[in-house]
Amino acid sequence: SEELMVMALGIICLCGLLPFAIIRFARGDIAIATIEAIGAVVTVGLLVSVYRSGRTEFTGLVLAMLSVFGISAVIYLGGITEVYFLYPTVIASYFLLAPNVALAVCIVAMFGLSPELYSRMEALEFGRFFSSMLACVLFSYAFATIRNRQRDELFHLSTNDGLTGAGNRRAMDQKIAELIEGFKRNHSAVSMLMLDLDRFKVINDSHGHALGDQVLKEVTTVIKARIRTTDALFRYGGDEFVVLVPNSNLEHALGVAEDLRSLVEAHGAMNGTGVSISIGVAEYSQDQLPAEWLESADNGLLEAKRNGRNQVLRGLNTDQKLD
Repeated sequence: SEELMVMALGIICLCGLLPFAIIRFARGDIAIATIEAIGAVVTVGLLVSVYRSGRTEFTGLVLAMLSVFGISAVIYLGGITEVYFLYPTVIASYFLLAPNVALAVCIVAMFGLSPELYSRMEALEFGRFFSSMLACVLFSYAFATIRNRQRDELFHLSTNDGLTGAGNRRAMDQKIAELIEGFKRNHSAVSMLMLDLDRFKVINDSHGHALGDQVLKEVTTVIKARIRTTDALFRYGGDEFVVLVPNSNLEHALGVAEDLRSLVEAHGAMNGTGVSISIGVAEYSQDQLPAEWLESADNGLLEAKRNGRNQVLRGLNTDQKLD
């Protein structure tokens, strides 16, 4: 994960800074030793921050800037013998930052160092250094860009339903766990809608699975157009879907569900499929397990089916279930 990556690189950075800071203090190189000691202290603070919060974006940015420009300062003060530490620092920055940001940071550092290094190196030696560093920066950029694109594609495939584009069961389980954790922290209401297409088997049997698949995709499009960007749609299985609605109590969620029901009904009447949906709605209750919350919404869905379909009903908890 990103958190482990930042933690690992932070620890490596710390292990590289502390020994050199101690050695330089012992040798009397106070200026460079102070820079490295400050870097070590800041790194410890960043590691603690990541460990406690789990947030990596700001920490990664600070750690990368600290590393690249800290090494640049050490090179200015210590001379060209320190320049070799710039190579691993450049590569590490691409693990901490977005490729475009890392490229900008590295280019700025390179050109900022160039006048000082040119004055201390022979022209040929400087040319070799500059070209090799530029190649390192550009190759790292290309690798990071391809890696990130492939990572994003794999993440999309692992969390989205291939037919409808809605989230899959794995993504739903992760989102439910995230919302429950959020509820425990701030007690902000969160609700679930469980919906099912009415008589979907008839559509498949009468018109074929190709039309059935098209209906699923169209219903998904209708739902996505209505829900908020903070809401999340998942395909629970077959023709059954779940919508998670953060910052929403039962009353608001019932209103959202009714909007979805009427929109799908209107869409079905317009395209001639006559498709409609039944929906069960459940607000999360304190100390509920994810399975219990799902069961509560499912109870409402089942009751809506029994009562004639194409309607919205509140789900009942297990201990409230009707006989």
